[in-house]
Amino acid sequence: MAIEKYQQSELRVLLLLRDPRGIMRSRMAIKDGYNKKYRNKDEALRIHSKMLCKAMAEDAQIAKEIQKNHPNPIVVVHYEDIANYTKTAASYIYRTLEMDNPPVEVVAAISRLRGHKKGDAYSVYGRDSVATAYNWKKSLSFKQVRLIDEGCKDYYKYIGYEPVGSQQELSDPNNYHRTTLITLI
Repeated sequence: MAIEKYQQSELRVLLLLRDPRGIMRSRMAIKDGYNKKYRNKDEALRIHSKMLCKAMAEDAQIAKEIQKNHPNPIVVVHYEDIANYTKTAASYIYRTLEMDNPPVEVVAAISRLRGHKKGDAYSVYGRDSVATAYNWKKSLSFKQVRLIDEGCKDYYKYIGYEPVGSQQELSDPNNYHRTTLITLI
């Protein structure tokens, strides 16, 4: 592994996960690329969602393997937690990774973590990051969510998410469709 070159005491790993429905929604919003792939193509949406979730689950497995060989803790954090509890999440990350003060770049990024809409796609700069994190709940149809869930169903348990069971659940702003992520050790 490429990370073997690092001294064990130097290695710090942060595994950042985002709800796959949010990722797919962002990809679908890009007019030049992914949107063309998924518009009126249910099977493509399901297949690409499956590939995305499989890759995310593989990242979690790699983190688990790294944890076996390195003494420092690995932090798993969800984008939605950073959006909802930015300063608390940052504090948790630095404390758990046993790091002192965050670099200037991180402090600057946290201060800007608000999100904004650029064209039809969202980013996390200049607006409400919570709205960005959960925009998929308002902009994806229940059918699209079900297709993404179908593609991701075998992987949700590894990345800490759960499928949406009904249109009512999709509409519920207090349901984040999260599970407790299994610890890596």
